[in-house]
Amino acid sequence: MNWTVGTHGIRVSFSSSGRRYGATYLPDVAKEQGWTKEEALVSLMRKAGWSGRKDDWRRVQGLEIVRYEGKKVDLDYTEWRDWRSWVEAKAVGRKSLN
Repeated sequence: MNWTVGTHGIRVSFSSSGRRYGATYLPDVAKEQGWTKEEALVSLMRKAGWSGRKDDWRRVQGLEIVRYEGKKVDLDYTEWRDWRSWVEAKAVGRKSLN
């Protein structure tokens, strides 16, 4: 629970009944939904495919939670197109070096 709603994204991975599960939420998701940390974790486990009782999430064996930070960037189409052209030009330059 060492993460902050609205600041950190979270990724979970765990095993249950011999099956591996994993999913992630970007930093804004829990804040936009108005979730507590626990609600966000249970929702994320559900997103991964877990169908256990919501009160049992703490009992799941091997539950790993990774927090991370991200940065939201907004671009209009012209800005995106210019960025994409730059990326494609870089890729062509790398291919010619090979």
